[in-house]
Amino acid sequence: MLNIDIIYIIINLLLFLVFISAGLKISNGENYRGNAILCVVVFTLALGLRYARGNDYLHYQDIYVHGYDEGSQLAFSFINESFKFIGVSKYGIFIVYSFIEIVCSLIFLRRYRQYAQYMFPLFLIAVIVFDEYQIRQALGFSFVFLCLDSLTDIPEKWYRAIRKNLKPILRVIIYFTIAYSIHSACGYMLVIMIGFFLFYKRTIPLIISIPALLFSAYFFSEWFDFGWLNPILSQFAGEDERMSTYLEDSDVWFSAKGQDDKYVRNPYVLAAEMFGTISLYILGSKVINKYVKRADAFAMYNFFVIGTIILNAFRTLELLNRIGGDFAMFWFFPLTLVLYYRKKLYTNFFYKVISVFLLWYVYDYLKYLFMKGEMTKFIWDV
Repeated sequence: MLNIDIIYIIINLLLFLVFISAGLKISNGENYRGNAILCVVVFTLALGLRYARGNDYLHYQDIYVHGYDEGSQLAFSFINESFKFIGVSKYGIFIVYSFIEIVCSLIFLRRYRQYAQYMFPLFLIAVIVFDEYQIRQALGFSFVFLCLDSLTDIPEKWYRAIRKNLKPILRVIIYFTIAYSIHSACGYMLVIMIGFFLFYKRTIPLIISIPALLFSAYFFSEWFDFGWLNPILSQFAGEDERMSTYLEDSDVWFSAKGQDDKYVRNPYVLAAEMFGTISLYILGSKVINKYVKRADAFAMYNFFVIGTIILNAFRTLELLNRIGGDFAMFWFFPLTLVLYYRKKLYTNFFYKVISVFLLWYVYDYLKYLFMKGEMTKFIWDV
């Protein structure tokens, strides 16, 4: 449903323009820190001053006021209690969350400053809905980005000189612990991410990824018994109260009753998504294997591929839809590389043609700007 909220649109377009400008300046050799600080300020205000946007906003506002009783999420409780102790209000805590998220993100992006003119705006488009709708997980993901940044400092044969590589290994452990103790799902995802970073230094072959994507989007839900997920997830639940709650309600989460049709794409939009995703599979794989050839590039491409397959396989199950979407969010990385190396790619007519389908990646951002319904408020609207 189309909704035009001028103030909301202006603030978000200003945020987008700031990221474009900062990215261009950094790519042209200007100081990273100065431009990053501007992005921090504008992002923190634009996201932190929101009100009742995203399904969980009021829930986490209530948690901030009354406390959080899930014992395994100690870092999240510590952050909340610390800022509540110094007098931060139930509105102000979202400024704190947004500040932490963007600072950690820009520390992560610093390593890719040569691509900043493309990566800055694409990163913003990729994470803005995530930061707004998955509040605690987005906060935990701040430390996922720091963990990934530290993983990049670990050389290929790190196990032969553990003492020499002790600092980045310790940083990985610390950031992993913080991320897990804010949101356990961040820890489970990091196990997969670390595995790819350290042990699978290639892109997932197209002969596997493309059929898997199409099968997940069009056929998977027709034959898969979602009840099969219970014994698998029970292995990960352990003492985690949040996961245990999902498992106790598994008859709802992993059955027809747990399916939510609001996530279903209409056939034309789904077709556009398939063309866009497959195009990025092909172009991203080509660029990374020919021009980049780094472990971090392989890993983040693979996160994107895995995420899109999970997302489409479990489109109507919110729990797994979110997990798939969090991996798929890494589309910004291969798309950045495709744009950066586009002149070399465009010597091939086929690559030039399929690059048109990459316009798909502005779709969700346009929905975010113009189809938010009532969720366009800021704290001055309270």
